[in-house]
Amino acid sequence: MSKETYIYTTSEEDLKAAAKVLSEGGLVAFPTETVYGLGADAFDPGAAKKAYAAKGRPSDNPLIVHIAKFGDLKRLTAVFDDEKEKRMQRLAEKLSEAFWPGPLTMIFPKRDEVPYETTGGLGTVAVRMPASDATLKLIEYSGTLLAGPSANISGRPSPTSWLHVRYDLDGKIDGIIAGDPCEGGIESTVLDLRTMTVLRPGLITPEMISAVTGEEVTYDKALFEKPSEDPDYHPMAPGQKYRHYAPKAEMRIVPEEKLEARVSEERAKGKKVGFIKKPDAKSFFAKLREFDAQGMDIIFVVPLPEGDSLSFSVMNRVLKSAGYNIEK
Repeated sequence: MSKETYIYTTSEEDLKAAAKVLSEGGLVAFPTETVYGLGADAFDPGAAKKAYAAKGRPSDNPLIVHIAKFGDLKRLTAVFDDEKEKRMQRLAEKLSEAFWPGPLTMIFPKRDEVPYETTGGLGTVAVRMPASDATLKLIEYSGTLLAGPSANISGRPSPTSWLHVRYDLDGKIDGIIAGDPCEGGIESTVLDLRTMTVLRPGLITPEMISAVTGEEVTYDKALFEKPSEDPDYHPMAPGQKYRHYAPKAEMRIVPEEKLEARVSEERAKGKKVGFIKKPDAKSFFAKLREFDAQGMDIIFVVPLPEGDSLSFSVMNRVLKSAGYNIEK
């Protein structure tokens, strides 16, 4: 049986009302600068389970915890209590000063108080501070911290407006905060602080992280492979195991020189065809949703040239959206 999904504004009154729902174990979607998140009390195993269920998300796919201030980290990790963890403390302080609030997620060893339902069964917790004044207030008013996967049906393109959230989750969650469209358009960079490894590429690049920390930053080797389907593989970050971001239409990656011919060929078969010549972070997911709304049968995307790290981040989403369906 579906529930009524209430649409909140970003007024103080509405944010406090939404925060109360969260503090009582409910689910409320919130805006960030990357994509919309689905908020649940990070310390409530039942709330985390509800978030997985609403999305249809596999329970071993870890959630990211959203905080409102740097001091909130002490509620999630014992790193700041441990003399042996000075290196991680130093890195966290430098990176948070440079990039928080913003699209960088850092992975820490978790405290016992953080339930495994939130961390996907892992002994680590992924944390970030979103660059949204409304969401920072929401976290403060709730009195807790928010586990927040993207607010979409699992496997579908990520939501970059509250309307996308309503389309996917209306009747499945308690509320949606109708904030501004997301400026970044792709999910945050996920960095394992222990190894200085990027597990999910985003708008904060390895070069930007190295410039702040003075340490070498590498990409996880899994980023260069198809997602693992091994049932015994436990992903460290969202997006490492399951197909993500997929539109309803068939999607193929084609070289630019083949695009016109392939579009003509499929249209000659009577198919509705969409195409993207230059995928970019801000509009890519929104464009896939637009094509779905138009009932496209097939979508062609031209790959970005190799070279810079931001293009790599965008192509990571393109490849996953297409299920690695590449026409040579």
